[in-house]
Amino acid sequence: MKKTVGLLGILFLVGGAAVADVLVAYWGFGSNAAGYTEAVGLENAVGTPTLTGMSAGTGYDSDGQGGTSFTNAEGGSHAAGQALAWGSGVNDGDQEWILSVDLTGYQNLTIRWDYRSTGTGPTNAILDYKVGAGSWVSVESLTLSTDSAYQGYQKDLSALSAVNNQSSVQFRLSGFSGGSGGGTHRIDNLQLSAIPEPAVIGFIGLVGLGFLAARRIFDR
Repeated sequence: MKKTVGLLGILFLVGGAAVADVLVAYWGFGSNAAGYTEAVGLENAVGTPTLTGMSAGTGYDSDGQGGTSFTNAEGGSHAAGQALAWGSGVNDGDQEWILSVDLTGYQNLTIRWDYRSTGTGPTNAILDYKVGAGSWVSVESLTLSTDSAYQGYQKDLSALSAVNNQSSVQFRLSGFSGGSGGGTHRIDNLQLSAIPEPAVIGFIGLVGLGFLAARRIFDR
């Protein structure tokens, strides 16, 4: 379901500085195996954000596996549906996902997702980013829990100014390692949120003032 940036998607105080994160993109992977999807579920971006490269390597499950419930950045509730899943071989170095998005009008990003690794699943992964045709740059190396329960991962990317207001940005999770060939791994509720650029906030503030002025005229 596509959403567009609007007054309801951005919380602000006219004349003040209170601004809330906007849900730029969210993947929930469908409500059940029959409805499993890797298409973006919700988005507030120019164009359509995509998730690619997920079927590389062995053990990829084209129907996903059971996910976990979640409340997104805009307060939307999502029941536990499906999750992106690898049933085995997740440590052979071929598995990854790549999130591609147009961040025009956005700054101060936050990325988050839920993951679940079995006892023999991967214990490490690497999060990278790339702008345009540039090279991949490491954000951080992740240490993963392997207790067969869903864990949340969240990274504040507000210091990553290189991606602010850029029309072509990618994030990649790869380099799974540390487990055995039979280990399994799932990813659910992948979310990218951000704060609108000041110019966007100013424009929406003017629109909001226009609505208020019009309402006062009609209420007379």
